[in-house]
Amino acid sequence: MSEGLSIGFLELTGCSTCLENVLLHEKLSGILGGLGSVKYWPSHGYTEEPDSLDVLFVSGAVRSRGQVEKLKKLRDKTRVLVAYGTCSIYGGLIGLTALIDASSRSGEFLETVKTVPDIVEPDILVTGCPPTRDQLDELAGVIKDYLENGKPRGKVFIGNRNSLCRDCPRKPRDPYRFEMPSIKRDHELVEDDGRCFLEQGILCLGPVTSSGCGHLCILRGRPCMGCNGPARGVVDQGLNYISSIGSILLKSMERIRMFDYFAAEMDKLVDPMGYLYRYTLPKSLLTELALKKRGVGEK
Repeated sequence: MSEGLSIGFLELTGCSTCLENVLLHEKLSGILGGLGSVKYWPSHGYTEEPDSLDVLFVSGAVRSRGQVEKLKKLRDKTRVLVAYGTCSIYGGLIGLTALIDASSRSGEFLETVKTVPDIVEPDILVTGCPPTRDQLDELAGVIKDYLENGKPRGKVFIGNRNSLCRDCPRKPRDPYRFEMPSIKRDHELVEDDGRCFLEQGILCLGPVTSSGCGHLCILRGRPCMGCNGPARGVVDQGLNYISSIGSILLKSMERIRMFDYFAAEMDKLVDPMGYLYRYTLPKSLLTELALKKRGVGEK
């Protein structure tokens, strides 16, 4: 399988954590041929661009014109391209600069943050910050099938796209009378009784986030921050989340009183942009509208 295989790693704008765990995964590393099959990885000293690649892993968001050119060039030389990690698919943390026009400071920068699928067609998309072991297990099987049997039609998305809430280990006390009593910061949760975070007033992006992560944060007593990307059917992670919160926050109050209290509670949401769109701002309707207003055109 791995004999003569050539693999590459392209790190765009982001951290290096995602790609570091590819070769540490036994099954995936075995299929790819390990370090000996790496032909291109500039940040690790493999700087000579090969004539062709069997598999190319791309992490990070696209911020510069040089990255666009490099990505397009390598796509033409690559048999299987993997958009690897949330940053590559939705923009990630660097995506929070999507509304800042950096091109006015330097002609090298794009007018906004773009993602790998905005520039080229990936064959496989893997979300996660970084992707989990279960996702890498699934990825190993998909790549093995690609290399042995050729490409299937369409893109392959690795991971469970159901809402994180669907199989969450934290359950509300009474799902038929589910209500969020207020909005609290994490540190205000003095005693955690193991119930759903939302039922305790703690913001958790579980309702709008894909569950492919395996609930890693929630199992460690932390609410979801949305790093695995939007769940199936979620068009805009931030707007969909506000809609979710609006349906449960203070819902038992009399309607005539609720609106004033609701507005006051929503004001407690510190840095709404950073919270609601921490990982997906470049793919949001908000960014799309802002770019159109700036006359940038389609993202």
